[in-house]
Amino acid sequence: MKYIAFLCLILTVSVHAEDRRKDKSKLTLMSFNVEFMWDGYPPEEGSESIKFAHRGNPELAAAKMARIAEIIRKHDPDMVSLDEVENLDALERLNREFLSDMGYEAYLKNGRDQYTGQDVGLLTRIDPDEPLWREDRRGRSGDVNKSASKNYIAKFTVGDERIALIGVHFLSRPTDRRRLHDRQAQADSILNAARELDTEGFHVIIAGDINDYDGSKEASDHRSNQPITNVVASLRGMDPATANDDLVNVAQFVPKKRRYTCHWDKNNNGKIDGRDELTSIDHILVAPELAERIDEVEFPNRYDPAGISDHFPIVVTFNTDE
Repeated sequence: MKYIAFLCLILTVSVHAEDRRKDKSKLTLMSFNVEFMWDGYPPEEGSESIKFAHRGNPELAAAKMARIAEIIRKHDPDMVSLDEVENLDALERLNREFLSDMGYEAYLKNGRDQYTGQDVGLLTRIDPDEPLWREDRRGRSGDVNKSASKNYIAKFTVGDERIALIGVHFLSRPTDRRRLHDRQAQADSILNAARELDTEGFHVIIAGDINDYDGSKEASDHRSNQPITNVVASLRGMDPATANDDLVNVAQFVPKKRRYTCHWDKNNNGKIDGRDELTSIDHILVAPELAERIDEVEFPNRYDPAGISDHFPIVVTFNTDE
């Protein structure tokens, strides 16, 4: 009986799934770490030891949301995967008060990071085929067994294509060797889910703040930063025994000098002091079948991140015409 009830739920979601894209021949995806996008209303998630100006202040929180919404509006994506969202209430406030005419529905699967309180959310014009779920199985690296506490998996039907979008946010500090195995274990957890989705016939997309570098020649950032982990390489490689299933980092379609997605404010003065403070630790990795359909990739990083986010978005547009 439980199986039948679950199947009915899936069928109900699928029957009512809508596609509100303005142009059905295109699919545009944005991935954006919005740096503690809280709504300012109690009860607030995460440790009170984490300080930011809009904590407990709905007016300042709204001002931040308005600036985030401006960036989303400018690029008009069909799907927006957002890192560092407080909860579904905050995501729905962004959508309701600042993006209500954009055709989005808000989805979020609560994570398990109680210290930061951060989650990964999704705004989308294409309704998922079934409820979002979170990959909680632990991955392994060395003697570490760990899952990715902040992630969601959403399945979509776009035309005749089945797409699985995995939104992620991994542990920070890409050069901290004390976190090497922790982040590699998180990647291993997500990799296991991605492989299963691939075998089920889904075109996989992994998007978000992976907090690590892609050291490959074709997709390394503007400073050619090299990782100390195998995180991005393992995610891109999918099944090592299969040569043609490797995911493609959309960064390779952007001029190298523009490849940066994050501002590391080394001296905490609230401004970019030089290009050595800019790195790429956010990524969108796509199945090779989707990579063949890429029309355009943008790294919209020509704005002052102060007051918006210490990250810049990534925007990729696919051709979905048959």
